[in-house]
Order: sequence, then C-alpha cells, then structure tokens
Amino acid sequence: MRKVIAIGIVLLLAFGLASAVFAGGRREESETIRIGFSIADISNPVWVDMYREMQVRAEALGAEIILNDAKQDPNSQISAIENFIASGVDALIVHAFDQEASVPAINRAMEAGLKVVAYDIMIESYDSSLTVENYEFGYTVGEAAAAWINDRLDGNGVVGIVNFPLIPILNERVMGITDALNELAPTANIVQEVSASNPITAVEAVEDLMQAHPDVNVICTTAGLFAFAANEAVNSQNKGSESFGIFTCDASPDVLTVISEGGYIRTAVYTDVVEKGAQMVDTAVALVRGEEVPRDIYFEMIPVTAENVDDFID
Repeated sequence: MRKVIAIGIVLLLAFGLASAVFAGGRREESETIRIGFSIADISNPVWVDMYREMQVRAEALGAEIILNDAKQDPNSQISAIENFIASGVDALIVHAFDQEASVPAINRAMEAGLKVVAYDIMIESYDSSLTVENYEFGYTVGEAAAAWINDRLDGNGVVGIVNFPLIPILNERVMGITDALNELAPTANIVQEVSASNPITAVEAVEDLMQAHPDVNVICTTAGLFAFAANEAVNSQNKGSESFGIFTCDASPDVLTVISEGGYIRTAVYTDVVEKGAQMVDTAVALVRGEEVPRDIYFEMIPVTAENVDDFID
C-alpha cells in the first residue's frame, strides 16, 4: 500500500513539474501579459501616436502596457526598468536612448526572465528589435536635400542642421545627412548645427540660426518636431521663399499637414512608426507565449513630398 502511495506521489510531482515547465515555455492566450514600456520622451507627437496604437493592440490581445516616460533622463529609465523587474512584468519594450547608462539594467531584466524588445536603438542583449538604421535615415534626408539644392539652388545651398546631440542615434542621423550633402551637393555649404530638445527650443534655435546666417535656404532636421518648429520659425521671420526647403526624418501627422498645405517642409522620411508600435506589442506578446519571432526587424524608409503626401494622410 505504501509503495502504491509513493508511486502516486512521484507521478503527481512529475506531472506538476512537466506542467510547470510547459507553462514556463508557453503562456496561455487567456492570461494577461504585462509589458513595461520605457520611451525617451512621450511628448514627441510621433511617439504619442505610436503609444496610442500600442494601447489599442494590447487591449485587443488581452495585454497591459505600463508606460515610463523617461523625459530624456537616463536615471528615470533605469529606475523604471528596475521597477518593472520588481513588479514581475512579463516583457520590456525599451527605447534605450542612453545605451551606456541603461544597458546594465536591461541585462538584469533579461536575467530576471523578462522578454526584451529593443525599439529604435540596438543594444547588447535583447530578444527582438524593431529599429531604423539611423545613418541611412539621415542619409535619405540629406539625399532629398541635395536633390533640392541641385535642382532649385544650382548647387549653392546654405544649410543649417537642427539636432539634439545628447541622443546618440540623432548624431548618427546627422552623419548621414552631412555625408549625403557632401557627396551629392558638394558645393553646398553647411554653416551651422544648432541644438534643440523640444518644439519651443527648436523655434528659438532656428530663429537664432537665421539671424546668424541670413542666407540660409535649406534646413535639415533629425526629428519631425524640429522640422515643424523650423517651418513656424521661417514663417515668423518671413525668411521663406519658393526655393526655401526643410528636410526631415519622421513624417508625423503635423509634418504631413505642412507638406500638403504647401509649407516649407519639402520632404519627410516616413517609417510607419505608428504601425511599428502595434508590431512591438505583437512581438512582445509572441515572445512571452513562447512563439518564434524575427530577431531584427528594420523600418522601411519612404520619402514623402507634395507629390505623394496624400497617400500618407488619413
């Protein structure tokens, strides 16, 4: 009798262990999956739209998104990741805008069993990434600006660049912009790179740029919000003309509106960031459920101009 009971206990333990292993490998679709999401600064209009799409997709999948708006503060992101680990979230979607600072915390998240999806910036350790090749992103912007300079300005463009150099990926975009201009419009003159961190400081930076260099006729920016601000500054300073051009990454809705209404933004490079928000949620949920997903997913880049802008406006 004792032998039968012992065998039964062993079988129960074995069954329980097998069930635990199975549950650890694959999650049931009925279980709520909790996803921590840390972004550099949710005030960026593109990221606002992306986050809204993430929430919609998460709700459709029965998942929950917990937002950390780091406000460009690496310490805020690190603290948020540590809190995500402590609270037992299942996955982390992270925009590691300061890689050196945040990577150790991200590594700890992976060691704790969180599935990590890297957004926009490649990091050392991750399960899947959805990123833009930032040098190529900038090069595409510079390529469009060079074509404008050669076509409208006989190659004699006077160029200013608006950037936020504290974010490394934006500096990669600047490198792409300047390389494209130097290669494709070699007689153009890049006179100054100015720094901005938000729309207000971007307007001020562009106004200062135009006062210091009254002959500026081309502005390239590393983010759509800077381009929108540059368009406002050009209008307020009455510096625009039919040959004045602004060229930018991030074809946000505001930027697309400026293009469609005949403003000074001539080209914005579209990467479908909003749709990628939903895809990041899909990826995180699939990873938690033990499904296979691509390790690296790159954004497609499409230049948007007055000729095709209607295809991108809802």
